[in-house]
Amino acid sequence: MNARRLIEIAMDERIETAELDAACATLGIGLPSLCDALSKEIAEGYLKGDISWDDGDLAVNCLFAWAHGTDDVGLSEFSMNVFLAFDQAEFRHDQPPESGPEFNTVPRLKHALADKMAQPYIPADAVRRG
Repeated sequence: MNARRLIEIAMDERIETAELDAACATLGIGLPSLCDALSKEIAEGYLKGDISWDDGDLAVNCLFAWAHGTDDVGLSEFSMNVFLAFDQAEFRHDQPPESGPEFNTVPRLKHALADKMAQPYIPADAVRRG
């Protein structure tokens, strides 16, 4: 499973534990690691311009809903920070009216990725967003 597949699942507004378990088995990792990998892929995909804000928001909301739903697996601090980076942009209370969702999302994602990697996050192709 990758972020694109998670976005497809999110568009159907469902995510099944069995599908995530199968991905974990294939990759040889646990659910928390899979959630972190998906969150990282969503964050980097958005920062690189490969994933739109709407698709990233949809995917991370789906992941959050699953993690805190029936199975109540929860999200790591990193995955929660990726969720909050998109979530904060849904509410425009602390940003200029003419700004878009990147006003809050971009710096929060860069900070979350830097914390995860313990160094400043600078995308290899640093093409998109300041």
